[in-house]
Amino acid sequence: MSGSGKTALSHRLSADGLFHYSIDYEIAHTHLKDKIKQSVISKINSQSPFFRELISKFAIKIDLSLTFDDLEVITMFVIPMKENGKINYGEFLNNQNLYRAAELQATQEFWQRAKTAFENYEISGFINDTTGSICEISLNNKSLLDLIKNHSTVVYLKTTQEHQNMLIERAKTAIKPILYNYDFLLKYLTEYYNFQNFTHDFEIDKEFFLWLFPKLLEYRKKSYTEFVEKTNGKTINVSSLAKIKNTKDFIELIHEN
Repeated sequence: MSGSGKTALSHRLSADGLFHYSIDYEIAHTHLKDKIKQSVISKINSQSPFFRELISKFAIKIDLSLTFDDLEVITMFVIPMKENGKINYGEFLNNQNLYRAAELQATQEFWQRAKTAFENYEISGFINDTTGSICEISLNNKSLLDLIKNHSTVVYLKTTQEHQNMLIERAKTAIKPILYNYDFLLKYLTEYYNFQNFTHDFEIDKEFFLWLFPKLLEYRKKSYTEFVEKTNGKTINVSSLAKIKNTKDFIELIHEN
């Protein structure tokens, strides 16, 4: 899950010679950049007539500043929250679909990017820093599962109960960009609001996602286990990450599991 330590570990290993390929960064920087940028401009236009006029006259230019560690623009796009703290259901579903397509494309490209990296840089390895929703795009996609299985070693960072509690507390102050399984989402939307007819202009409360997050953690456990089994992956406990100082430590820890 987001917050389990994937990117922090990837940074540590990239400092030791591995090429760090971030799916979240590729999504925001390449596949959804124009749509995210337009979303930012639309939000500015709706809130400030002054800036709307300047933008329309090309007096100012809006661009995105992205880093591996600061991808808040993805959250803004995937969870398009209004000033009143509500999310339009139709816009949310549309952005979920765009996010799903972008994540699938970025993940499918990892092997070609790895080959390019090995050909052009002096690197000791390649780490594919996936999103927490890798299971949502791969479990029913045999070609993607085969690509991952044949060209990489999957490492599942399994959270402890203590770590899960920390993630739940963190989610109360910072909603993460999550790709939801549609059936899972609809099941709990129906339970939370106690009806089934969600029109495109229906508005979801921010509190729904906070209520949903612990349930998502439990749901994802099963999905991650299935993903690891289907790709012959490895599982390590997040509490073991503190032991990893370099690539050698990481490889040894993988082989112990």
